[in-house]
Amino acid sequence: METENLKNWGALIAFVVLAAISCWATEHSFHLLLNKFMPDAFVWGLTIAFFIVASYGTKLIVDALNKDIWIDHRRRTFWIGTVLLLVFWLLMSMPTNTHTFFYNHDIGNKVQEDLATTSAYLEQIKNRQNVAQLQ
Repeated sequence: METENLKNWGALIAFVVLAAISCWATEHSFHLLLNKFMPDAFVWGLTIAFFIVASYGTKLIVDALNKDIWIDHRRRTFWIGTVLLLVFWLLMSMPTNTHTFFYNHDIGNKVQEDLATTSAYLEQIKNRQNVAQLQ
């Protein structure tokens, strides 16, 4: 009994940690997009709501596939869960999570490249002005 209790607590802690990481990544991406239109608290609320709906969709799918429990309208429950999971996880949360991690990994290099390009353009303009002044 103690081993099963430990498994349940471990699963709960893992779920909460992964949920926090997922919500942070989704909020970070949404914040970049919606920063001018919505306050941070609203973006966090929206992110957490998306996660809860996606989790509920997953629960509906698992319940519909569990033959050990009785569910009224098992197929409908499965398809509702599938639609919720597709919309709120696969179309909203997963792409924004991926975007955040790629963005955070690559942004420093992109900024350095942009600064080097801008510096080269400014140097070209400076050289053209010097040549024009000599003529």
